[in-house]
Amino acid sequence: MLYELSQILTGLPGAGLFTYISFRAAGAALSAFLLALLLGKHVIAWLHRRGVGENVDCDSIELTELHGEKRDTPTMGGVFIVGAILACGALWMRFDGINRFSLLGVVLIAYYAVVGGVDDWIKLRVADRSGLSKRGKQLALTVGAVAVALALLHVAGLQGDLGGPRLYLPFVKDVEIDLSWWGGLPFVLISVLVLTGSANAVNLTDGLDGLAVGCVAIAAAAYAGITYFVGHEVLSDYLLVQYVAGCGEMTVLLGAVLGASLAFLWYNAAPAQVFMGDVGSLALGGALATSP
Repeated sequence: MLYELSQILTGLPGAGLFTYISFRAAGAALSAFLLALLLGKHVIAWLHRRGVGENVDCDSIELTELHGEKRDTPTMGGVFIVGAILACGALWMRFDGINRFSLLGVVLIAYYAVVGGVDDWIKLRVADRSGLSKRGKQLALTVGAVAVALALLHVAGLQGDLGGPRLYLPFVKDVEIDLSWWGGLPFVLISVLVLTGSANAVNLTDGLDGLAVGCVAIAAAAYAGITYFVGHEVLSDYLLVQYVAGCGEMTVLLGAVLGASLAFLWYNAAPAQVFMGDVGSLALGGALATSP
């Protein structure tokens, strides 16, 4: 949005800054941090009033006793992480030309947040239910992954200049595997594995104060560097990595993920004032997986 606005106001001093991915990534990180920090206080208070608290009971008596002090701590705090990421992503990213597939990353984050939110709500409000069934949750995540993969192939035209997406092996020069044959079936299968696997990985990591969001922040910073270099034609050639047109735009999205995660860490560091719930963990896992 800001990029398009800068193109209209080309003559104004500083408008050209919005053409730089590095500037917009920094802007996304800072604005997501401030927005999530601001929203967090109000969302936590609202969750507390609504009685949306963590249930620490489990099959292990020892674990239940160990985490007893966390009982009724507000959960589903991931809503303000996701809200900040989506708002700042839409504000700072570009969705035109070779960057048109970046919109699908934002869509996937929103969809996985909805799946996680439904799982959290059932867990908290439906008696004798511990959320969605494992098969039901995996099916919902898989549907989203397949839809995004097909859209990347046939709507956004990911790596269309090469005839379709490729798989590149790390530390191996000039080796690539075509994933576009059979209508892109190999790409779809890999997408499902990566997207659902990453979402579940963050979901499983979430449990201790600051653990999941700390890992996500570190990974987002690392991936931001990778996507920037891979999406920069000159730097990718210098570093001997494959150039992927438009990939650099995902650096902006990862900047928003990093900023929102650091803000959530302010509230989630021990002793945690709020937990992210599946609404946050599934969305953050999807954000990490879709960006690179």
